[in-house]
Amino acid sequence: MRVYTLQVYKLVLGETLQVGVFRMSADHIGCSLAEAAESSAYLQFLNEAAVTPKSLHVIYINTSLETKAQAHALVPTITCTSSNVVQTVLQV
Repeated sequence: MRVYTLQVYKLVLGETLQVGVFRMSADHIGCSLAEAAESSAYLQFLNEAAVTPKSLHVIYINTSLETKAQAHALVPTITCTSSNVVQTVLQV
């Protein structure tokens, strides 16, 4: 098992935290849905949602920790899987 360090940015406070990430392999673990959230268009969407009243953001569980932190700093965010997204949103 290898330990990697991931930098997580706290956008609200402008701080950088070091978070230990434990992985069995150094190989890239890809997920097209999660990687789509790394685009500048996605960040633009979050910025627009941040100024929209009663916005709620749902983010995919495999999205990077950095992207989750950015989303949560801008918009109230729920993390879920693709299999439970409907049930999760209907409970809100």
